[in-house]
Amino acid sequence: PAPNPFRPARALRAGSAPWVIFAAVIVRVLGKGLIMRFNPLLFTEVHRMGPVVFSAVVCGAQALSVFSPLLCARAAAAFGPVPVMIAVRLVEPVAIAVLGCARRPEVAAGAFIALLGIPVGGRSVEKAALMDFAKPKSRGRWNAVESVNRGTWAGSAAIGGILLERAGWAATYYVAAALSAASVGILSLLLLVPRPHPHGERV
Repeated sequence: PAPNPFRPARALRAGSAPWVIFAAVIVRVLGKGLIMRFNPLLFTEVHRMGPVVFSAVVCGAQALSVFSPLLCARAAAAFGPVPVMIAVRLVEPVAIAVLGCARRPEVAAGAFIALLGIPVGGRSVEKAALMDFAKPKSRGRWNAVESVNRGTWAGSAAIGGILLERAGWAATYYVAAALSAASVGILSLLLLVPRPHPHGERV
């Protein structure tokens, strides 16, 4: 058969999958860390939103986050974990960019609800995929990535404060959106990694 010009000539090694996920997580946390602690300030200063209304927006995001993991798990069972992970994570750069450019508070509120509520569902899918790709003896090490995330988030927030002071709201959110989009690009490399056989040896 003729070779498919759109198919990569060589897939990535299966053992590289945990490193791909790790790199995507670090870049994602760097991006989101720039702005997450300043979101309440964005709504109070830029959109003049009162605390009661903002609390209602947060409650909406929390309500969405309850159903998101279940929907993502069902989608992963139907379409595979990697496509679902990528699709869910694409919400983040779009929502962050909308937050940066939105002039109407209801638009910003919708983007904020999507940013907080939808990607939560991808966490369990992402963690399950990470455990699938990792060797059993190294799963504890990869599971400790969350502790690295917390430290990265704190450092990124400090950079976000400096960027916000010098460049303004829109520029800060656009930088965060660009980093989040880069994270999705890194995560998309998993499409080149062969999935581990359910009855075979894990990589």
